[in-house]
Amino acid sequence: MSGNPWVVTPAKEEQCRVMDELVDPCSEHLTPLERFITTVFGKWHGSYLGSVLLCVLTLYGANYALFFWFSERVYEKEVISWLFSLLFNPIFLVTDALTVLFCVWFVRYQSHAYVHALRDIRHLTDSPEQERPHSRSGMGILIRVLYDPLNRLSRRSRRLSTLLVASILVFMPPYLIWRFPVYEGYHHILLYLAMFILGSWLIVPVTWDPPEKYKGINKNLWSAFRSHQASLATIFTLSIAFSELTWVTSIPTMWSRGFFKYVYSLSTVILHLEVWLGYLFLFAFLASFAHVICSVAVGVFFLWDRGYIVSLDPLDEFGSGGLRPLGVLVEHSTFAIAAILAMMFVSRFVVYPIGELRDPYYLQLALGATVLIIFSFVFPVVLLHWKIKELKLTWVRNCRSRKISVLQEKAAGLNSVELLGSSLAEGYSRIRNINDWPVSPSAWVRVLLSSLAPIASYLVSLYLRGPL
Repeated sequence: MSGNPWVVTPAKEEQCRVMDELVDPCSEHLTPLERFITTVFGKWHGSYLGSVLLCVLTLYGANYALFFWFSERVYEKEVISWLFSLLFNPIFLVTDALTVLFCVWFVRYQSHAYVHALRDIRHLTDSPEQERPHSRSGMGILIRVLYDPLNRLSRRSRRLSTLLVASILVFMPPYLIWRFPVYEGYHHILLYLAMFILGSWLIVPVTWDPPEKYKGINKNLWSAFRSHQASLATIFTLSIAFSELTWVTSIPTMWSRGFFKYVYSLSTVILHLEVWLGYLFLFAFLASFAHVICSVAVGVFFLWDRGYIVSLDPLDEFGSGGLRPLGVLVEHSTFAIAAILAMMFVSRFVVYPIGELRDPYYLQLALGATVLIIFSFVFPVVLLHWKIKELKLTWVRNCRSRKISVLQEKAAGLNSVELLGSSLAEGYSRIRNINDWPVSPSAWVRVLLSSLAPIASYLVSLYLRGPL
């Protein structure tokens, strides 16, 4: 045990002060696109949520209404029919608009919940002035091998390392997707997932370089709310979305169907822009959504690897040793991922023919979401499980040492020994009853069921439509 976790020390008071400084009324770190939207529309509506809502209505409402009106005067009837029924189907537009708004709401909700969870467990944490040695476990060694090389480069030349990573994130997806389009075969999906993981790994260490005054948990808060992570994540996601639309999905499909043989060059450009505009806007907010989820997961890794969680709360009413706020946090991240996937998948299942839904592109989305769920829920909960078991053993050893020391005191009377025995028995029982998992078994069932929502909707659509 490191100090008394129940005492609010000056160091913890300073930590809470820095938390308040980091998390202002707009706690989430806005990406450049979000800052632009807030600047342009916020003058009239006065809030981030209101600004995005106004932008969504403008893009998915007024913009596409004008586009449909323009299409009837320019494109052939066959082209118009296909655009209305598939590419710009109203179901897609409504679903994408709802997805953007859900992402905006969840980013704000989860960013506030993230800080509140850290404040709720502050009595169980210790933030020393000097960093403790890193964990020597296998996971800790793996984290340092992936983290340290780029982090050392970032500390020597922050601007150079950020520019280098941004360039890689911009040009890597277009090249790989152009050379290895996913629709050509399922074996390219593993290449795509490797690309996403590599891009995510590049973002985190380069941007994790907080000011010296930020100690302990606040280092992770700085990385989530004040670093360039959100901007680089948005750049990476937009690069992927642009590549997918240009070489894999919508635009190549239009070329293959001969849409551009009967239109003028200006109309061709407008059609390209409408495809890019809607999807790039959507994926920009999906990037912010993923950034907050990953920040929560990395926060748990950080607390575990640095050894900042130093005690358990045996009087916790939820039986989780006081760490339930972290478990609920990662659980909500998984529910949000499942909700996004369900909205996007179900809307496509309603519109597209079953034959097209067998394209590896949908398997790519499903596998990517599975990896994100494993990273955002399974890994953090497993690490917390190990930490709770370790701290339970520490409590038991301390109780045992206390019992032996009292029994060895000659001045201790019989009544004292009996009282000590009853209190220790109750203490042992409380410690043993602490749940090793910071979330209940029912939470695992809910996470599993919600994660299967897209697959279940696909199977239902297969059953309802019957054989091809």
